[in-house]
Amino acid sequence: MFSCGGDRNFLRSHGEIHPADFLRHVWAADGDIQMVADFVKSQTA
Repeated sequence: MFSCGGDRNFLRSHGEIHPADFLRHVWAADGDIQMVADFVKSQTA
């Protein structure tokens, strides 16, 4: 995650997720991909 254009587009299209918030959730998920997916889904309006 380098917050490149593709990353920013993905985060913006899934509820305006801030890159730092996304990285925090990825770190906290400790490899649990489903936790990350659930976070993204919960942010999508």
